[in-house]
Amino acid sequence: MTEHEDSRPSTNPRVSIITIAYENRDGLKSTVESVLAQDARRSDWELVIVDGGSMDGSFEYLHSIDHFANWSSQPDRGVYHAMNIGLGRASGDYHIFLNAGDIFFDTESLSTVINALVTNPTWLVGGAMHMNPGGAPFVVANRPHRWERHALGFQPHCHQACVFRADLSSVLGGYSEEFGFAGDFDFILRAGLVESPLEVGEIIARYEGGGKSATGGDETPQLLHRIRVERMQLGRIASAIDMIVVRRQQLRQRAVSVKRRLLLK
Repeated sequence: MTEHEDSRPSTNPRVSIITIAYENRDGLKSTVESVLAQDARRSDWELVIVDGGSMDGSFEYLHSIDHFANWSSQPDRGVYHAMNIGLGRASGDYHIFLNAGDIFFDTESLSTVINALVTNPTWLVGGAMHMNPGGAPFVVANRPHRWERHALGFQPHCHQACVFRADLSSVLGGYSEEFGFAGDFDFILRAGLVESPLEVGEIIARYEGGGKSATGGDETPQLLHRIRVERMQLGRIASAIDMIVVRRQQLRQRAVSVKRRLLLK
């Protein structure tokens, strides 16, 4: 019997690995294979998959992993609605989101997380690597945790490298569907107001990137501004000052875009 098949009762916290998928069977398979490769004891984790009613063969694949995955496949209102469905299906003490195509950094990543969680932190943040399709992978500069830098959008945490206690998610009311593609930014902002995270030195996740939050252009700083105004209850003057930050970020993003276009010529 291998270590991760150990049948002895475990006193470790149980982690729910929640995967959101839609029309991405290959990415889903990569994520599932990464989970199954972990050396953590099987009793210390569960896999919850929420598929948005894919028609690309994902449904048939999900049936093939019935024996170890808790899954559903039905239309939803979008990624954050699906994430809240996942939270409702999860039974672990903590949860981490690895969506279709995201993977653990190596086979010891989940064990690293579980070992850190024995101290019962409210939430945890570890290192993350952007797989950067078409380029060289790079480590995301998301530590040390500085709530104000996340809140201002200067150093937002990688959501795939964050682990949250189940009762925190319940208190926060899950993920808001009101902030477009920035629901995870909003969730981390609110988590940081409750308590600073435990920081783990190791990289725990690799993610594909390329989502709307990474490609939203001018829309992203505006959306983060809207979240700050609502969550921090900024008044008229504070909101105007915050817009100065937004304009600087937009100018910076435009400069980066111009540089990339020039490099591609």
